[in-house]
Amino acid sequence: MRRRRYDEELLKKLKKQEEKGILYEALTKEREEPYFRMVLKRPEETEEDWSLLLSWSDYWRHPVKDGSGKPLWHIDEKGKNTKTFGRQTLPVRVFVDRPEDAFALLGMNGEKREFLSSLKEVDEKNGALKDWFIHYYPRIRSEEFYPLFFNIADFFQKQEEKEGYLREISIPGVDTKFLERHAFLVRTLWNALFPDNQVDSNEEMKEKLFVKDVPTPSICARSLDASMLFCGVRKFFLSNDDVARFNPPHKRIFITENKVNGYTFPDCANSLILFGMGYGVLELARQAKWLADKEVYYWGDLDSDGFNILSSLRHILPNVHSFLMDRDTLLAYVDKEIKDTGNTAVIPDRLTVSEKMAWKEVHDHGWRLEQERIPSEEVEWAVEQLE
Repeated sequence: MRRRRYDEELLKKLKKQEEKGILYEALTKEREEPYFRMVLKRPEETEEDWSLLLSWSDYWRHPVKDGSGKPLWHIDEKGKNTKTFGRQTLPVRVFVDRPEDAFALLGMNGEKREFLSSLKEVDEKNGALKDWFIHYYPRIRSEEFYPLFFNIADFFQKQEEKEGYLREISIPGVDTKFLERHAFLVRTLWNALFPDNQVDSNEEMKEKLFVKDVPTPSICARSLDASMLFCGVRKFFLSNDDVARFNPPHKRIFITENKVNGYTFPDCANSLILFGMGYGVLELARQAKWLADKEVYYWGDLDSDGFNILSSLRHILPNVHSFLMDRDTLLAYVDKEIKDTGNTAVIPDRLTVSEKMAWKEVHDHGWRLEQERIPSEEVEWAVEQLE
């Protein structure tokens, strides 16, 4: 009770230093004691209540101690005039000698040990990242960027100079969406590794990784049959209104939300692929009534979102088949370190037996397999089985 009343301001200021990373950084440097000092302000009520004045003074004169009995602060005292009790010798400043004492006061010894253990691993695995890790530690911890950044750093240092799409980058244990969500830390990680080759923006980061921007129009149509062109071209972009009126002669239609897979999908006789719309695939199905007369295949991520889209799509187009969304494909190529981010609490309806088996693996293990993780050879083989 006394602690909450009298040291609230001290703990508040120390906590702010912890949140900013100052306290962690202090653990790594030699410094003169004391680490922290603060002027003590007497509560107003002590001016006229002798027992409260004694209680407040006594509290600061008898500091909290750690497990070994070491005091976690010490004070300066000085003669001060009081309104009611004349001149008294009272605490005027409090000192916390070491950052370790600050962690103990905050009840964060576990966090201190976690930081020091992680820092030791960083120093052993890639010492060039030590200063970066210390500086950005609170953000690294809050964004759960540790320990995945080791794999990212290894990829940066070994990458080949080849052009490609961001979603094609394959880093063991790292979901490529993770790179997009944590772009700031990815950029600062690069700068820590390559101090003579700095980047100041996400666009510059893409250039360093030889990443091309994916075209942004809503829906792309690409003929997979070189003999079935549209005014001499194989691919073009459509709006939702265009899709409603579009009725290609192709017998078979593939649908995938991933743009990269749409651009790299193998040739297939009498076939066309629509891609680039994500959850917009449902709006596509509602607009494109002509899909009901086609042989339609949907290729989505093997995760909760992918199977939800497939199920919802069948409510609109009952004739939809799935493509590479079965248990065997999942088990063959899933990276078990990459976790699903969606809701798998309820199994979607309208899934086939093989799709339900894949969904159950996703549900039971929290896995997710992005489409682009499936090798092109597997995609080509699956297409050949349809012909």
